[in-house]
Amino acid sequence: MLTFVLTILGGVLIFLIGQIALRVCFEPLQQLRSAIADVIFVLHYYASIYTNQARERPNELNERAEDALREKAGILFSRAQIIACYKVFASVNLIPTYNNVEEAVRDLTFISNNIRSGDPKDNEAARNRIQQSLGISIKPTQRLDPK
Repeated sequence: MLTFVLTILGGVLIFLIGQIALRVCFEPLQQLRSAIADVIFVLHYYASIYTNQARERPNELNERAEDALREKAGILFSRAQIIACYKVFASVNLIPTYNNVEEAVRDLTFISNNIRSGDPKDNEAARNRIQQSLGISIKPTQRLDPK
């Protein structure tokens, strides 16, 4: 009977430890990786906006791109904040370093602020820095003339 009780208690204990590890370590890592995927999407999707002059583009398009870039920057930053033992995971290259995430957030915010009045070449340079910081690859898009 004692063996039976110890086996059950051991199983429950292992289950609890697994659930704690899942909730504290692995789910936040997955959320960060999902946020990085969202950054890839938004950089690709709005490339024709931030890599071209705003000239005659409708303000609605500019606002959507600005909001999306800023939102993804905020999500990326917040997801990096909740990871326990961040340096450990970054040291084994499971995630980018915290400094690299901060740089990517700064560059995403820069592009968002720069859409209407900035130089598209500066936005492309910021996109390239984001790729390097996060260890991602976005194929460079051609400049598209909106006319």
